[in-house]
Amino acid sequence: MALDDLVAEHARLLAQRTRILEAMAPAVRASDLDEATREDLQTGVSQALDDAFFSLVDPIETDIREAERHAAFRAVRADLIDIRRRQR
Repeated sequence: MALDDLVAEHARLLAQRTRILEAMAPAVRASDLDEATREDLQTGVSQALDDAFFSLVDPIETDIREAERHAAFRAVRADLIDIRRRQR
């Protein structure tokens, strides 16, 4: 998968996670739970979403880092070739 596609998929997954949290927020605020319990609930749901999305997001983040390393390597290699060419 191309780097742009990986970044787009990563952003899509994070946006989906955010939409889930935003969707539950009004119900939590409207509940009769005290503030500390609401915060605990929101933290727990956020952590559960992190855990649920980890298996989807982690491989993409790994692929992004790998693609960035390859791109950096290619850039340095191109620079070295250019420097050698100018030295001749």
